[in-house]
Amino acid sequence: MELNGKKVSASVTDVDPRDYPDFSDAIFVDCFFEDGIELTEEEVEQLYNKYSDVLWEMAYDSLH
Repeated sequence: MELNGKKVSASVTDVDPRDYPDFSDAIFVDCFFEDGIELTEEEVEQLYNKYSDVLWEMAYDSLH
């Protein structure tokens, strides 16, 4: 994932298997730019808006 031209790493939490296929409670956590700087709340929101499909995939993958 990228934001503002920088690569971002993140994990996902609050994945409830009973909420499949929506995963509406899943959120990105531990979000850092490749240089180690943590994303602000606003940047995490931008990340979600841009990569909600990736969040869903990560939530799904965390069930396995």
